[in-house]
Amino acid sequence: ASESETIDRLFTIKGTAECNERALYLLYGQLEAERERRLANARLMATLESINEQAIVDERQTASGI
Repeated sequence: ASESETIDRLFTIKGTAECNERALYLLYGQLEAERERRLANARLMATLESINEQAIVDERQTASGI
């Protein structure tokens, strides 16, 4: 993980209990969405790497006449 991905952030939430609860709900929702985005990107990269590796194997086999 890059440095920008590992920096902790501290939030101070001020307001009524209802507003604080809503703010926390929204913050946690954003954190979960970001986590899901990063997981999807990691899966996509793994898939692309696998496709690329297979293409290299296929190309070598074609070039060698197998």
